[in-house]
Amino acid sequence: MALKKFLKNIWAGVLAACVALNCPSTVLADGTFFQVDASPTTANGTLSVERGEIAYGAGVSQYIGGTDLNASVTYKVVIGEAFPVTFRAGPAFQYEALTTAKVGLRFVAEHYSDTSFGHVFALGEFTTIDAGYFGLLAVGFNEPDVDFEFTVQGDNKGYLDQSVAATIGIPETKARVRFGYRINSQEIFGGISINTF
Repeated sequence: MALKKFLKNIWAGVLAACVALNCPSTVLADGTFFQVDASPTTANGTLSVERGEIAYGAGVSQYIGGTDLNASVTYKVVIGEAFPVTFRAGPAFQYEALTTAKVGLRFVAEHYSDTSFGHVFALGEFTTIDAGYFGLLAVGFNEPDVDFEFTVQGDNKGYLDQSVAATIGIPETKARVRFGYRINSQEIFGGISINTF
């Protein structure tokens, strides 16, 4: 089954990334974010690498009936000091169902704040490809090391889904285990993320 093969390859990649990102000899300027989620009908992988003012993004989504590939390159500008907001913009590419190539622009705004109990992170994203959008609000706690997330995403082709999730830090690593529920799809999902920012 294609989904099982995809998941097998993704988890092999996760293990390789865990080893690489926690290896003392690895030099990481700026940051890298890697995340994989899987449910009974879908599997999604995301990679974002930031070097200086430039961020490179790539993603793969496998679902019943097809696979989409996405990529982008964005330039960032940070505005504000007391309440800094990072804005990103740049070209985006999608290879929909591995049959149709689409090109557009991607716009992102995000904010991170430390708090007395942990942190708060908010992100909003829009792409001109199918008027796609994504929103994330995450609240993290230091003790215990647990984050709670709410996301919403959709496009002008009729896709809409919202999810709630909890992530738990794996001690002595940059990795987190993820568990969540997609409200519109009515599916539970699990995954792992690695964040070196």
